[in-house]
Amino acid sequence: MRVGDVMHINLVTCSPDDSVSAAVQQMVTARVGCILAVGDDGRLAGVLSERDVLRLVAEDADMREARVGTAMTREVLTVEMDADLAWAAARMADGKIRHLPIVEDGHPAGIISMRDLLELSAEVLRLQGPAAASDVLRAAVGRPAATTAAGQR
Repeated sequence: MRVGDVMHINLVTCSPDDSVSAAVQQMVTARVGCILAVGDDGRLAGVLSERDVLRLVAEDADMREARVGTAMTREVLTVEMDADLAWAAARMADGKIRHLPIVEDGHPAGIISMRDLLELSAEVLRLQGPAAASDVLRAAVGRPAATTAAGQR
């Protein structure tokens, strides 16, 4: 499966020149955890996430004065639409990244979130049945799978 198969295409974007206050209002209205900052050339310039906003709150910054471009994360992991979904999910988990922009030639084309991956995983596990879900949960907590007298799960 590819990230392009599951990405959201209704992107919430702003300019790096916008106030953080305006960007946060867009995030709240759209009920998303990040906003993509797009430059005048249409290319992804960075991402303003909930974490970035919390950092500003901790610094007691004036959100109306602070600009997205100074608060956003600039070094953003991105992938192309044909990237393998499992590979992308592993990169997100390894980097503790909650939102992964999908780009085409540097231009935002979509986004996936950890929540999207969790919902997709839950659906796969539901379809595979209780045994598969139990195996995943045991693996998550590092416990060996239970075996029967015949040595089978």
